Amino acid sequence: MKLSFLLIPLAFFSCKTVKDSAITNTTQKETIVSINKEQAHNVVISINTKEPYCGGAAPRESDLNKVSVGVFNYLLINTTTNDTTTVKSDALGIIYLNLKVGNYTIREIYKDMPFAQFQENNQPKANQALLDIDPDCYKKWWSKNLLKFEVPEAGNINKFNATINKTCRTGKNPCLMFTGELPR
Repeated sequence: MKLSFLLIPLAFFSCKTVKDSAITNTTQKETIVSINKEQAHNVVISINTKEPYCGGAAPRESDLNKVSVGVFNYLLINTTTNDTTTVKSDALGIIYLNLKVGNYTIREIYKDMPFAQFQENNQPKANQALLDIDPDCYKKWWSKNLLKFEVPEAGNINKFNATINKTCRTGKNPCLMFTGELPR
């Protein structure tokens, strides 16, 4: 019994952590936490989300065209080699990377599944006032990447921006139409 009290703290102190960057191999994908901006990097990606005003009352200026950012995971795909990596933005929605010369895309992580599963996961729930607009819309949405970019040469810092546009009552799903009563 006394031995277990000694082994448990030892297990906590024996784990190694890395603050600035971490690389972990998973079964098929490599996970890279975005490096710290003070570290050497050649790519800066800024991702934000635009959220429209959805209230019924006249909006204040601060309510119009809200932009939010946050810590999220995305897929980084090298389009030449098809290597897929998970990258994580910082609290400001920025990803700092040190990439080799090549062509890349950024894709939302919730699209990392077979199409049939994606379509099933994004259907409106029962008793929601939402209708599907177009059956082909889900295929277009699923196959669309958030950002496509090229790292042309080493030594330069390449800056890229992407915006996720949400809509009232349907969020990030562009394939739904709200049919319920609007707020007054």
